[in-house]
Order: sequence, then C-alpha cells, then structure tokens
Amino acid sequence: MELELLDLAARNGVSEPYILNAKAAIERAKNNHDLARVHLLAAMRADPNHAATYYNLASLYQDHFNLLADAREIFEMYKRHAKAPEDQARKAGQRAQDIEKSLARTRNEVNQTRDPERARRRMEEAARFEAARNWPSALAAYVEAKNADLLSVRAHRALAEYYEKRNDTVNAFRAYVEAANLPDAPAEVLAKAASYALAQKRFDIADPFCSRAMARAPNNIDLYYQMARVRDGQKRPRDAHAYATHYLNLAKPGPATAQIKTWADSLLK
Repeated sequence: MELELLDLAARNGVSEPYILNAKAAIERAKNNHDLARVHLLAAMRADPNHAATYYNLASLYQDHFNLLADAREIFEMYKRHAKAPEDQARKAGQRAQDIEKSLARTRNEVNQTRDPERARRRMEEAARFEAARNWPSALAAYVEAKNADLLSVRAHRALAEYYEKRNDTVNAFRAYVEAANLPDAPAEVLAKAASYALAQKRFDIADPFCSRAMARAPNNIDLYYQMARVRDGQKRPRDAHAYATHYLNLAKPGPATAQIKTWADSLLK
C-alpha cells in the first residue's frame, strides 16, 4: 500500500529524490536496510543537491552499517548544505562531533605505537631492495615499515602489493585484510580485500569491506555487483537482487550485463 501511494505521488509530479527517500524510510522501518541504502544511493544520483538524502544516508550508515567515518563525513556535508533546515543542520553537526570523539579515542590508543619516520625510511629501503631483486630483504623492510606505523595505509598496502606481485595469494589476502581494517583505508584497498575474500567464499569478511568501499566510492558501480555477490553468498537473495538491479540500472549494456541480468532475475524465483 505504501509503495502504491508513492507511485501515485510520482505520477502527480513529486520529485524523484523525495519518492526515493520515502521508499528508503519505508524499507528502513521494515529493517530492510540494504534496500533502503539502494534507494538513497539512487536518490543521491538523481539529484546530488537534495539535502534530505545526505542526512538519511548518514543516519543509515551510523545506525545500521557501522560506517562511522563515512557517516561523519556525510553529516558534515549535510550541515553545510544550503537547503538543510537550521535545526536539522545543528543535529547533524552534533552527530558528526559525537562520531569524531569515538573515532579519536580509537586513534589515540594506536598513536602510542606509531613511528611514521621509521616507517618512511623502511619503505624507501624496501623499494631499493625490491628494485635489486633482493626479495628477503625487501619483505623484511616492508614488514618493519608496517609494524613501525600501525595506522599507515601506505605501509600496509605496500606489503600487500609485494605479496601480490610474488603471487603469494595467502599472504596477500591477509595483508589486504589488515590494510582494509584501517580506519582510513581507501575504497580501492577495501575493494581488493573484498575481492580476495569473495574468491575464498569468506562472505563474512567481504561484507564490511565492500560496504565501506561503496560508501567511499559511490560512483564505482562495480562495487554494487560485488555486494550483490556477497549477499548471494550469504543466502540473502532479495538484497542481492537489489544491489544487482542497481548495478544494471547504471552499467553500460552488453553481453556481461545480459548475463548478470539473467542471474539477478533468477535470485527471486
């Protein structure tokens, strides 16, 4: 009934982002958080200036996906939005501050073991050893660089890429997971860790990494297909279908998308 009313509203000229936000609210009330997320992502793409989308997406990320850093950033975007109501903007700012305090406590616990200068030196040495094809010394230097600065994405990523270049899949997977667990891990590192996890059918590991990657790179549509595969592996066909459909709505038609559509259609049968 709710969706029928929304479709009626759409036919009467209500904006698409408003409709999509309303659909997201309905799905969220039913605890269908993946479907709510897909509606909000579609709303953001339909109109990047629709203020409510930012607040609703940030709330969803904080309350149901545990994407605190990403929720904080989106709350800040909403707070600065010209069309955000003043009282709601203040609320968004307070939520962003509360999240930042929580994240700061975690960073402070790790800061005691950070030595960025030592990490930088060992990274430079590792690169020289690798160029000289001195693999044992290069590996030792990369490991020391990572251990010298436990929050350095660059050091963790360099070690993961070293293993990857040596075709050491087991250690590359482990190293990418460590890198992806860092709070500032970029989308490409998260996606790579998720890809390794998917190859191992470790859907429990792939899930949070793919989710964070989607939040940090919403324009990378391949991540929606990746998440569809994760949800399929978790035996959640409705959610897999939602992400796959969102991917197909954005992807360029071709033989590959035709195969994905056949697979997506089969999920709800």
